[in-house]
Amino acid sequence: MLDTTDKAIIDIIKNNSRIQWREIGEMVHLTGQAVGNRIRRMEELGLIKGYTVDLDYSKLGQPLTAFVTVFMKSTNHMGFKSFSPKKQLSSEPTESAAMVVTYWNSGWLPMRN
Repeated sequence: MLDTTDKAIIDIIKNNSRIQWREIGEMVHLTGQAVGNRIRRMEELGLIKGYTVDLDYSKLGQPLTAFVTVFMKSTNHMGFKSFSPKKQLSSEPTESAAMVVTYWNSGWLPMRN
């Protein structure tokens, strides 16, 4: 499915998803158009699902991240993973990801508000 050139392209765009295809092409010895074709193919295959931005929250006036511990009464970890703080809390956090701590039947929700 993937060759070494595809893997090199992935490594490059993981570090900078805004880099121009021509620049990637120079690094992997392809034309920019060939790089674009490979990237589109990987997107269509679902290998590349999206692109993201790494924000400096302190410069946005949000310097604090809180880790909220959630204790569960059951071992239904799928229920915990599907828990959405955005639906449950009145003020929407801008970021949340669930980490399940299976031994204690609990999990952490890193949240920024």
